[in-house]
Amino acid sequence: MKKNYVMLALMALSLFSACKKDDKKSSSSSGSASANLIGKKWKLTAYRYNYSGVDVDGYSTLSDCARDNYSEFKSGDVVTAYEGATKCDASSPDSQSGKWKLQSSDTEILLTDFTAVYGVSSLVMKIVILNSTTLKVTYTTTVGGPTIFNTATYTAM
Repeated sequence: MKKNYVMLALMALSLFSACKKDDKKSSSSSGSASANLIGKKWKLTAYRYNYSGVDVDGYSTLSDCARDNYSEFKSGDVVTAYEGATKCDASSPDSQSGKWKLQSSDTEILLTDFTAVYGVSSLVMKIVILNSTTLKVTYTTTVGGPTIFNTATYTAM
């Protein structure tokens, strides 16, 4: 069951090392949040989760075939998760797409129509850092057990 959450988080963002302190969240009036997301390949570079009070470095448990996955946010509210150079399962499709949108004054990303990737119909990720090179988000998942608190960091490739 824990492995499912790790994969859920990974795919939640093979979407997303350096971050600039002056480049935190973007403002919705400038449109820079969208500009920072769109047109980049986001690769997961760090992932931690807290399961029943235990903090776990989920990234260290991922196989190389999962670590090379990445995602792209595109115009028209489409987000696509891609398998990297190596697939963990040869029968997996090369990519899977869903929808994304910024909400709550550009402090959250809502992912929908991505059930095959995440195992849930929608996922709300709170933006901690978003700039031209780094996307760091937090989100919770509850699938048949206790709530899991996730933190994922993605780096633009």
